[in-house]
Amino acid sequence: MTMLFVDVRGSTALGERMSSAEFRELLNRFYAVATDVLTDNGAWLDKFVGDEAIGLFIPGFAGEDHAWLAGCPEGPWIPLGVGINTGPAFMGTVGTGKVCDITALGDEVNVAARLSSEAQAGQIVFSEKTRRAISDEHADFLRSMNLRDESVALKGKRDPVPIYHYVAGRS
Repeated sequence: MTMLFVDVRGSTALGERMSSAEFRELLNRFYAVATDVLTDNGAWLDKFVGDEAIGLFIPGFAGEDHAWLAGCPEGPWIPLGVGINTGPAFMGTVGTGKVCDITALGDEVNVAARLSSEAQAGQIVFSEKTRRAISDEHADFLRSMNLRDESVALKGKRDPVPIYHYVAGRS
């Protein structure tokens, strides 16, 4: 599965400059666009968490090209940072009693969330695992993106994680 976390950058400052109603409208627009983009590309919209949306590209729903669908870049209209990781995860019901949810859990999900934290405004950060999961059919496009690669220390991870950076709108 490929997990995508997209987060509005600078939302505290944005909220400070707007009325509560204006900020709500801005976030509602973000939620609507995120919903459309994620679901149109075969993702399961996992949830909204404050100013963040989480999309899960499950191979059984999104198809074998799930890693490519998660990272297909377009320029944002609001400052966003995106983190993408691919790998095995638990997908199912969590919780007990009166409160249950359907979500993805596991180390690979945590890595996707941490990669989102690494992304600056307008930047997509994805793991080496996601890069390897993107089919050869898209290799020429990936080469044209002028990706920057490095390894980063992610909070809670013992070893550095190889990643790629892409700034939306630049190629």
